[in-house]
Amino acid sequence: MSIVGLVGIEEVQPRSVIIQHIATDSLARYKGIGRLMIKEIIAYTNAIYIEAETDNVAVHFYRKCGFTIFSLGEKYPGVIRYKCVLKLQYT
Repeated sequence: MSIVGLVGIEEVQPRSVIIQHIATDSLARYKGIGRLMIKEIIAYTNAIYIEAETDNVAVHFYRKCGFTIFSLGEKYPGVIRYKCVLKLQYT
């Protein structure tokens, strides 16, 4: 057995989570592992709000997972960053 992905989160308030980092092994990408990790975050924390900050490379992943994307502009010289927000509603 080998590790194919990892995620670090911070629960900033009950049911409110910030993804600090998320990564999958390059050989395991595009197989739904990242999406499964997002689902596990929701299940583990019972989150209704998830936030992440990312770059041009990963912003499409978050968009495909249902996150709303907000441009933060050029946060560092030559580097565009994005705030990604997922709001869930439970009845």
